[in-house]
Amino acid sequence: MRTLQTATRAVHGVSQHHCLRLKRLWSTRIQLMTASAGVSVKAAALGNGFCHMGDFARGYKMTFGEAPSETPARGRRL
Repeated sequence: MRTLQTATRAVHGVSQHHCLRLKRLWSTRIQLMTASAGVSVKAAALGNGFCHMGDFARGYKMTFGEAPSETPARGRRL
C-alpha cells in the first residue's frame, strides 16, 4: 500500500486519492462533452463514482473553471 502511494506521488506529484479523483473528474467531463443531450450531469457523476453532488460540483468547478452543467453545451459547440 505504501509503495503504491509513494509511486503515485512520485509520478503524478499528488496523493493517490487526489489522482483518482482527478481521473474520475476527467472521465465525467469527457462523458458530458461527448454524450448526447439525454445524459444528465447527475447520471454522469454517479456513473463515475461521485455520490455527493455538492462535493462533485465544487470539485468540478475548481478543476475546470466551469460548472458541470455548462460542459454539455461546450461539447456541442466543438
